[in-house]
Amino acid sequence: ALGIFYYQGFGCEVDEEKGLYYVKQSVDHGLVRSLCTLAHIYMNGMGVEKDEHQGFMLYEKAANKGDLHALEHLIECYEKGIGVPIDLEKANKLKAGLK
Repeated sequence: ALGIFYYQGFGCEVDEEKGLYYVKQSVDHGLVRSLCTLAHIYMNGMGVEKDEHQGFMLYEKAANKGDLHALEHLIECYEKGIGVPIDLEKANKLKAGLK
């Protein structure tokens, strides 16, 4: 949460560098939800060079660890070709797994 606070300036000055540092620290400590946050950071170029493929890879890693929010983003990536070629078959297969 501290990383997000720095990104948003919640109770502190906005500082994307510190935000990125703390998000990466939580990823390093195994917090799966932080993988999804880091994916969002790369997808949107928030204090880093925008890298949709890196964002996709992080969403995939988080989804494989059970993060449903990341899975929803992963499906969208396959449907819209964000960071990966469009693959509607893969998107539909992932959607079927949600049921």
